[in-house]
Amino acid sequence: MFSYRRGIQEMKFKGKMSLKLDKGTIKFVNEYADLIDDNKFTELYNKALELGVNLNELGRMFYDAGIDPLEHMTEVPAQFFADNYDLLEITIPDHITRLCDSCFYDCTNVKEVIVPKSVTRIDEWALAGMDKLESITIEGKLESLHPFGIYELPLLEKIWTPLDNQDILVNNVSELSLDEKGKSQARLMAI
Repeated sequence: MFSYRRGIQEMKFKGKMSLKLDKGTIKFVNEYADLIDDNKFTELYNKALELGVNLNELGRMFYDAGIDPLEHMTEVPAQFFADNYDLLEITIPDHITRLCDSCFYDCTNVKEVIVPKSVTRIDEWALAGMDKLESITIEGKLESLHPFGIYELPLLEKIWTPLDNQDILVNNVSELSLDEKGKSQARLMAI
């Protein structure tokens, strides 16, 4: 098992990624290399979003090259790790404050996510479509959770969280609702 220990503090993959970058991504990286050299990843990401560059491919390229864009960001950008089928576990670094739209959407092989105290906002589809996700640990108090921020998680069993988050989670996470037998699919666990 190959493991990245940068940015996202621990990223475990089934095997080493081999990337075949499309010409648009290669052209973009060559054209904006100065932003990479100056560690201006937020500006680079915003430019990529504006130009329609494949954000997931861009993120994978950085990690495959040993570059950690999240060291220089305060949020996990929208779609940055979306559709990453090799990702197995996610531990988000302590300086990240926000999980943006679809940042981990459809990472179907992830089994566990750990969200540090620093994260106060989880946007739409940020932790959604993870078919094998069993456990989420949210270490701090959430100020904002989109109703579809934690969504479509068929195997989710437990959300470990401080009691402060009980109301926001119960009101916004459909997996905590009761099924036809009166049992909830997932349980809140106090930490």
